[in-house]
Amino acid sequence: QFRHENLVSLIEVFRQKKRIHLVFEFIDHTVLDELQYYCHGLERKRLRKYLFQILRAIEYLHNNN
Repeated sequence: QFRHENLVSLIEVFRQKKRIHLVFEFIDHTVLDELQYYCHGLERKRLRKYLFQILRAIEYLHNNN
């Protein structure tokens, strides 16, 4: 299991009636929320912040196979 501040944690995986269910930690605010709120695009400062967080998560995953 990976632990990083920019990754959503997978809590549980289970199968029920031939379907697989993934249970993730609750996230009260997402980038999708921001994109829907700012329908004309994100300001550069906010966009840089999100891209930096995404790149940090990718770097962590890359360094941890």
